[in-house]
Amino acid sequence: MMLSDANKCFCSQKRVDHSVYEIIPQNSFEVYPREPPDLPVNILLSNIKRESGGTFGEVYRANLFLIPEHQDSTHHCCTTPSETVAVKTVLQNERFKNRELEITRMMNHPNIVQMKYYFKRTKNESTYLGIIMDYYPLDFHSFVKDVRIRKVIPDESVLKNYAFQLISGINYIHNMNICHRDIKPHNILLSADRKVLRICDFGSAKTLEPNGRNISYICSRYYRAPELIVGVTDYTTSVDIWSCGCVLAEAYSGVVLFYGDSTSNQLRAIFSKLELPESYIELLPQKDPEKIIKHPPIKGALNKHLQCKFTNYVDLVEEMTYKRPIVCS
Repeated sequence: MMLSDANKCFCSQKRVDHSVYEIIPQNSFEVYPREPPDLPVNILLSNIKRESGGTFGEVYRANLFLIPEHQDSTHHCCTTPSETVAVKTVLQNERFKNRELEITRMMNHPNIVQMKYYFKRTKNESTYLGIIMDYYPLDFHSFVKDVRIRKVIPDESVLKNYAFQLISGINYIHNMNICHRDIKPHNILLSADRKVLRICDFGSAKTLEPNGRNISYICSRYYRAPELIVGVTDYTTSVDIWSCGCVLAEAYSGVVLFYGDSTSNQLRAIFSKLELPESYIELLPQKDPEKIIKHPPIKGALNKHLQCKFTNYVDLVEEMTYKRPIVCS
């Protein structure tokens, strides 16, 4: 990675040797811990490497050191052992309300990634939010990809373990009346031994208010609940349950459960595999169902798609998708 990439939003740099750069927070911004009181701390980030990035943000891996209070941050003899962390930087847009910091600070659960520190930095008239959090080397997408390439069905105990952890984490979020709104394999992290699962990325999350109106064009297409596709705006946290069901199905087969290359085709993909419940029929007139659904649903096609020998697992996926009750606030 180019050092200018790491430097452009939050850091200054100093070369220590031929392979290591120490990245020091500048005086123009301060770093704060997750827990109150909001008193600034001195940290040092080194060996920064870009992990991923998109239009609005980037994620880096780094080694973190805490600098003792009595020590000037321009000196680099840190006494604390290093800790590998993830640093997410997000460009803030004044036209949109960003709830990520507020919601991420609230999270305290073993199946949700934990924030350690945060900072905000204004540079070149752009404001960036930085979130320093636990680092996990794998995500669920890598697990699914491995299943698809190796064509080996995961052990039932592994699938049940992931299902339990995912449901446990999403239940914690929903008990706060928060909807994640972007559950997908890339937003589910795994530990190096693949035993611990943690939900991450609350960039789309929102606290849902009774009778509130929310945007329906949310969540990645393959994991988007039907009520979102047809434009319902008073949805509930149930849309996350649909997404979780899709992810768990993918964990077994290695293949996306509902693959559509457009919004209308996404709905066709769903109804080609699922028996159409009355609750969905009631929603469809909003979007002219005759143009959306050209083929009748095939009863029992979900089990055929999964070809799953774990009956209870299929039942769980069904309960989380088309048997899931649709409740509009």
